Amino acid sequence: MAKRIYLLGFHWTASSLLEELSRANSDLLKDLAVIDFNPHVNQELVCRGVSVVYGDVSQRSTLLHAGVGEAEIIVSSIPNALLKGTTNLRLVQELRQINSKAKIIAHAELFEEIPKLYAAGADYVSVPRLIEAGVIRDVILAARENRLEEKRAELERELVDRKEAIA
Repeated sequence: MAKRIYLLGFHWTASSLLEELSRANSDLLKDLAVIDFNPHVNQELVCRGVSVVYGDVSQRSTLLHAGVGEAEIIVSSIPNALLKGTTNLRLVQELRQINSKAKIIAHAELFEEIPKLYAAGADYVSVPRLIEAGVIRDVILAARENRLEEKRAELERELVDRKEAIA
């Protein structure tokens, strides 16, 4: 069942990512698998035709069974606060031992985590708070220019017909 792309855990960011891929790069969905232990989320993903491996991403045996050793891209978008029994740093270390060639994309909440994740073998570290701050900055600027209705309309257009696994 090895896939080219793995999402480790499935929460808000992964849900939005899956929707973005569905909308703009649906051809990638056949190459994607999610590893998660939430049966409700997994059932929803299966209904959407997404490959799912039931299991705990903090367990090496789960990662091996799922096929991450053959993956080309591995994404951990779950914040440390939501991970159970591991951290993104430990996950990256484990993943790098299992698969020396995969491109690993990891999540960081704190700036001090970024160099540690790179040192552990991450190829890219996502820092969602920076992205969100940029969006809020743009909204503040729009508010100063009396363009909040325009920004709100942009958001509403983005949300139309959005069918995420986790709403």
